[in-house]
Amino acid sequence: MTGGQPVDGPVSVPAIAQSVRAEGVGRIAVVSDDPAQFEARQFPAGVTFHERRELDYVQRELREIAGVTVLIYAQPCATELRRKRKRGQASEPAEQVMINPLVCEGCGDCSVASNCLSVEPIETPLGRKRRINPSTCNKDMSCLEGFCPSFVTVLGQAKSHYRCPGSVTRSHCRPTCPHRRRPSWSIPELLVTGVGGTGVITVGAIIAMAAHLEGRGVSVLDFTGFAQKFGPVLSYLKLARSPADLHSVRIDTGAADALIGCDMVVSVSEKANACMRAGTRAVVNTAAMPTGEIVRERDASLNIEAKLVALASRIQQDPIPALDANRLAQSLLGDTVYANMLMLGLAWQSGLVPLGLAAIEAAIRLNDVQVDRNLQAFAWGRLAARPNAQLQALMNGSAPSAATLDALIETRAAFLADYQDDRWANRYRRLVQRDAPGRIPAG
Repeated sequence: MTGGQPVDGPVSVPAIAQSVRAEGVGRIAVVSDDPAQFEARQFPAGVTFHERRELDYVQRELREIAGVTVLIYAQPCATELRRKRKRGQASEPAEQVMINPLVCEGCGDCSVASNCLSVEPIETPLGRKRRINPSTCNKDMSCLEGFCPSFVTVLGQAKSHYRCPGSVTRSHCRPTCPHRRRPSWSIPELLVTGVGGTGVITVGAIIAMAAHLEGRGVSVLDFTGFAQKFGPVLSYLKLARSPADLHSVRIDTGAADALIGCDMVVSVSEKANACMRAGTRAVVNTAAMPTGEIVRERDASLNIEAKLVALASRIQQDPIPALDANRLAQSLLGDTVYANMLMLGLAWQSGLVPLGLAAIEAAIRLNDVQVDRNLQAFAWGRLAARPNAQLQALMNGSAPSAATLDALIETRAAFLADYQDDRWANRYRRLVQRDAPGRIPAG
């Protein structure tokens, strides 16, 4: 089941095939990432077995057959499997994939071949390229379907290692945040927006549990759309002094008092905009998370700045507390999955969550998933609510550095000399001199 929902009763692929054959279905096909796991003798006669890469072919074949046909796609929910791997409840695959940015030419064929939003664009001094986000990758290897020499497979139980920019020590991961006064109950209706698979619903669950621990009333209504991973997610939270004060669970038009925007695109969507009004307070994540447009169009841009301006105009708040929570989570904690907990910390410190600090931290502990790191992420988010030189240095250190054209040319020439030899670097200089006379002396 998508999302790992429990299934009532024993259900197996052979049992499903036997059942639909008993109901009169003649043509049955089974598609799986591992067809060898099935024994043909357990299935009705005539059932065929196919690799996952043959899915499109099988679908086209079945549509030409008159009458009812059945395709059984046997594969665990990718999001649930990824969640279990992170919790140590499922084994990691023996092979992992990364993209060598020095070889990648940014053609985007890997995105077209895999249709995967974990293959993300990355801006480099040499232009836009692609990378695989290990925080969201399901490791199904579909990106290898394209032909590209920049892909590198790592065999064995290798683990990704991250080198945080700047000087980040263990003591830095437990920052001392300025404690703010307990908030008033002027924000009873809270909207949390984001994309599936990143922990948006967890943010709502943490707030709800914290309210419960304080004896408050709380309701949570989650809209997860058709796709759990990378699909739009909106969580409606209503807070009250007591459960008896709650009479509905949906946020009405223009009724949201606050917005925790974990994704910029979803935060300015029609559905989210309908909940907001002039006076709604917000904090937003400015990270450019991939969308279907990014997969289809190599050079597509999400125009994050324009969306931030539109949101500020809608709610009449300027400036809106905003940060690239994904980049900060990667720099500080080595995984973008903590970005939404950073946003919760930013929202709490900004006065958008009318609950006590002790209750929030207790709820994070009760969630019992990467407790220490989630507490660190929440604390870093609180620290980001006010200007901080240390955080700014981390953000600047992980951003592409600007350079003059002359400096960029010499940097590339030095790289080519190190990569091969001085002759190769001088050849590059001559090419630049030919196309931009007078820019630099020929080597």
